[in-house]
Formats: sequence, C-alpha cells, structure tokens
Amino acid sequence: MKNFPYQNNWWFYFILTYLLSWPIWFLGDIILPDSWQDLPLVIGAFGPMVAALILIRNQEGKSGLKSWIRSRFNIRINILLYLSGAIFLPFGFAAIHHLCYIKKSLVLLRDIILSTGLEKTVKWGGPVFIPGREKYCWDGSF
Repeated sequence: MKNFPYQNNWWFYFILTYLLSWPIWFLGDIILPDSWQDLPLVIGAFGPMVAALILIRNQEGKSGLKSWIRSRFNIRINILLYLSGAIFLPFGFAAIHHLCYIKKSLVLLRDIILSTGLEKTVKWGGPVFIPGREKYCWDGSF
C-alpha cells in the first residue's frame, strides 16, 4: 500500500502539481503587495517540474533522478555559443522593442503633421491613413 500512489502516477502527478503550485499562487496573492504579484506566478509555474522530480526520485531512486536530469539538460552545443545566445538574446529583444517604439513615435509624428494641415506639402512614400478622413492615399494627394 505504501507504493500505491507511485504505481498510478498520472493522477498523483496532477494532485501533487496542484498541491505545489496553487498554495504559492494563493498565498502570494494574499500576502504580497501588488508590485510583487509576478513573483509567485513565476515560482508556482515550476510546480509541474518539481512534481515530476519528486515522482522520478520516489520511483527510480537517486541514480534514476540523476540520469533523468543529465538526459534532459544535456547541452549539445558549444558552451560559448550557448552563453553568447543567453547573453545577447535579451539585448536583441530590447533592440527590437526599442526600434518598434521609435517606429511608433515616427508614426505618431507623421499623424500630427498630417492633422495640422501640412498634408498637402508633405509627400510620403507609402500608404498613409489621414486622421479624420476615411481613405488611404499614396502620396498625400487627395
């Protein structure tokens, strides 16, 4: 009877996952201030992985857990490539975000210029939506 939960591990896995994740989310919502609400969400998201580690450790022992971790986290590429991606990828996302923000600012500037009555003198090279007018024009002409 002692090994019964581990023999039927699919339902025990779900129960264990809920027992690990939901209290963290619930207590984090009650205890932490609004500025820290993301922390319990991130910590509780690791509940399924912790539940899997607990079940593997109980079923296969310490050696089985080590072999499972070794097989799952086996880095098959050069460590320098891995670290360069881990370091430069966030900067790449930040650069893309910054460029999108600049583009949004340029679109807003264009809309301000077009809404001031200067649209007859400014020639744009693409389709422009004129605020207040329900048509697209290609070069500022009407």
